[in-house]
Amino acid sequence: MEEKKSINFFKRLGYAIFKVEKYGDFLEERPNTAIKYMLQLLLIVSLILTIISTISFVGLSKKGENFIRNDLAEFSFENNKLYFSEIQEAYDKEENFYFVANTNEVSSDLLEEYKNKAYDSEYALILLQDKFLFYVGNTMNEFTYASINQSVNLQTLNKTELINLMENNGITRLAVSSFGVTGLSYYFAEILSITLNVFLLFIFGYLMCKIVAVPLRNSSIINISIYSITLSVVLSLIYNIIYHYTKFEIQYFDTMYIVIAYIYIIAAIFIIKSDLLKQKAELEKISEVQKEVAKDIEEEKNKEKEDKKEKKKEEEKKKEEEPENTEPDGSEI
Repeated sequence: MEEKKSINFFKRLGYAIFKVEKYGDFLEERPNTAIKYMLQLLLIVSLILTIISTISFVGLSKKGENFIRNDLAEFSFENNKLYFSEIQEAYDKEENFYFVANTNEVSSDLLEEYKNKAYDSEYALILLQDKFLFYVGNTMNEFTYASINQSVNLQTLNKTELINLMENNGITRLAVSSFGVTGLSYYFAEILSITLNVFLLFIFGYLMCKIVAVPLRNSSIINISIYSITLSVVLSLIYNIIYHYTKFEIQYFDTMYIVIAYIYIIAAIFIIKSDLLKQKAELEKISEVQKEVAKDIEEEKNKEKEDKKEKKKEEEKKKEEEPENTEPDGSEI
């Protein structure tokens, strides 16, 4: 039996996006192969997004360092409480970053106002007396200093000590830490999102196969579900890069993103059905030819038998017609 040639990652990527008719090549593979392919793709996507995010973080960190040195008001941190000498509010238009520090008593209405300003920005940091809020990626994260201090164990801190701390650690160490944390976050978030979408695609593909009468195994449906979402993943990466640098937003992109995958799986199932019908027609033709050949062979055998019978009859008839030898043999003398 001829061994099936392995398909490398980039060829799989090309087939998944540009050659839906090749999805049939993946039907007999184990799902582990398709899962491995998707994990590699998501790793590449996560690395690209992490590099872009880290570059932005480094630029933002440098600006933040300059802001702390030159513009940040004096502050002190003690017993999990933060105290600023004055209320400070700032906005960086270039980075779309909003910052506010108010360690006085903050009413719920004032806090809501701060949050609304954060929601209008790309990034935001709200420093309060006993907690801080950090807005990034359309998510507002809230942490108390007490919870953070369980792992950091910071007793006291002021502006001078913070500047010294930044000088000792440097931007490079911050960038490395950011790269690691952001990379893992992106990767696991992508895996979680794609796993959910692939599961939904599998359910849809399973029902489609039942409706259009395509006899595919569950493992085969899993495979084509994974490859069907490839273009969606790549388009999402391109969109995120464009949005990061231009803030250009496409309305309903999240919906279009997954609709493309459903279009791919529908196309793949119909192409597979067409191929199966062609194979069935070819097998039927072969079967007909085999029947005709078998019939011809049978007729030839019967003819040979008849010919042998006729020949035998003729030989027997000839023997019967031969005259008996009546010449004397000398015994009569």
